[in-house]
Amino acid sequence: LDLSWSDLCTKTGAELAQAFAAIPVSMTSLDLRWNNLSSKTGAELASMIQHLPRTLTEFDLSDNELTEEQVRAMLPALRASSIKVYLGDTSKYSPSLN
Repeated sequence: LDLSWSDLCTKTGAELAQAFAAIPVSMTSLDLRWNNLSSKTGAELASMIQHLPRTLTEFDLSDNELTEEQVRAMLPALRASSIKVYLGDTSKYSPSLN
């Protein structure tokens, strides 16, 4: 499901979590590139991930300018899933995240 450039930054964290909970289980890939999700808190991003269907195997968050703090906040939710996440250029993060 390609939702890149969908201006999702205008939605609240709760709205995004609700929308992602409604993604059909037949979806295996979700592309959220270029949505300025850096405007969301780490907790909002983690909640969004927790509401993704368990059948999702690929999740692209590239080009959202996420901070290291946001990525660290998402880690528990990501580790609890089997989703492969793409963050784009990770050279700006500490080596423990690369």
